[in-house]
Formats: sequence, C-alpha cells, structure tokens
Amino acid sequence: MTIIFAPAGSGKTSLLRTWAARQPYRLAMVQVQRDQQDAQQFWLALLGAIRQALAPGTPPPSATLDFDGRAMVDRVLAELADGRMVLVIDDVHELTSPGARDQLSLKGATGGLCR
Repeated sequence: MTIIFAPAGSGKTSLLRTWAARQPYRLAMVQVQRDQQDAQQFWLALLGAIRQALAPGTPPPSATLDFDGRAMVDRVLAELADGRMVLVIDDVHELTSPGARDQLSLKGATGGLCR
C-alpha cells in the first residue's frame, strides 16, 4: 500500500491516473464517497470497479441482506489474484465505516486487503 498525501486540488488523482496509464497493469479506481459509512456500499463499489477493469460492461454486483465483510474481502482478493491490476482507492480518509476500515487493514482474523 502506498499513501499519497497532499492538499485538495494538488493533483493527486491526476498523478495516479498518469502513473497507472504507463504501467503494464489494468487500473481499478474507486472514489470513496464523502463520509462513507456503509461497508457494503464501499465493498460493492470496489468489487464493481475491479470487475469493470477486467471485463468492461460487466453488471455491477448487487447488495444483499446477509452482507459478510470478510467474505467480500476474500472475493476482492480472488479477483486480484493474478497480480496484474492496480487498485486505487481515492479519498480513503472519507471511509468512516469501522468494519470496512478494519477489513482493509490486517486487523481481521483472516487478514485484510492491504497485505
């Protein structure tokens, strides 16, 4: 994981897009919504961005009543398994869901997305 920290409007997103365009990898980019509190929405957006990068036109994943954050981390990791994708989570500081933040870290029993 790499964190890019700079003031708003300084070009962080543009820098990432320019860098990613020069890489031999696909790019999946997720913009975290302001004050994002819903873990399921966050993970569905992440999974949807990855699937769009792999197969444009793929329908977005649907919400479920029995959302399981750890299972979603496993699904995302499975999609990233070939190692030929760059995943950018823009404005991750806006993610206020404790569950989603823990799942992104190594705090979970099965590990998180950031390894």
